[in-house]
Amino acid sequence: MENRRSPAIAAFVEALEEQADFAQVRIQRIGTAFELRHVADRECPADSLASVPFNQLRALAQDTADGAFRPLKSAPNLRTGWRFDARDEDQMTGAIDLLYPGGITDWHSRNEPDHVTSYKRHTDRQTGMYRITAMLDKGSAESVFAACCAPRFCLKNRRWSYDGAVSVPASEWDLPCLEPCAVLMEFARKAVRITQEPTADLPFSVSELDTLLASLSDDPITEPTREADFADPRNSRRRALLDQRLRDAREGIREQPQQ
Repeated sequence: MENRRSPAIAAFVEALEEQADFAQVRIQRIGTAFELRHVADRECPADSLASVPFNQLRALAQDTADGAFRPLKSAPNLRTGWRFDARDEDQMTGAIDLLYPGGITDWHSRNEPDHVTSYKRHTDRQTGMYRITAMLDKGSAESVFAACCAPRFCLKNRRWSYDGAVSVPASEWDLPCLEPCAVLMEFARKAVRITQEPTADLPFSVSELDTLLASLSDDPITEPTREADFADPRNSRRRALLDQRLRDAREGIREQPQQ
């Protein structure tokens, strides 16, 4: 029986010329073979990089260089210092699918709005512990998106909004996000729970808000916490959410009529 490629894989191979950067992986064509390596290692001699066999690529994508689990494979923290030599197009696309599961299929669907699922549509059909994510109104949900889906956390280009699809500038090798992921859903669940907690009466002056925002923005995201551990108050996305809420509060003060 003839082994036929999926339309997505066929289109990916056809679009690839001599080289391309797909998320954090540089794909280099070498005759009928390919070399894959981290984009940060683009100038490194091949013999200075560890040669990784095909069956170890999934493990390569599992952890950061510091050994932390990567719950989001599109996070910009793929390890450096390796290369994979693919013997042909099929092995090359198989390697990309191990490093970025579903990435080629999503890439192929990047310009098809019918493949995009909005936050509202996604959450309206949730059951169990994620049912409460539908409680976020549009403004609160958009603050969650801004905090959770920022480029420093995810390399995907979000094509969905609260209640529809969005048209965004994209490169030929854009890695699109077509629906809310599990990390976003867990973060949204935590965001709802936060709104249900007792609130503290902490009035801030304009100067204090500006100082706090500057401190949050300049604080490096290197705290010793697991990426998807949203119960930890030091979590990067929780701090980003607070940052977004403070910005909204600051903008509200700015829009108030001057006395």
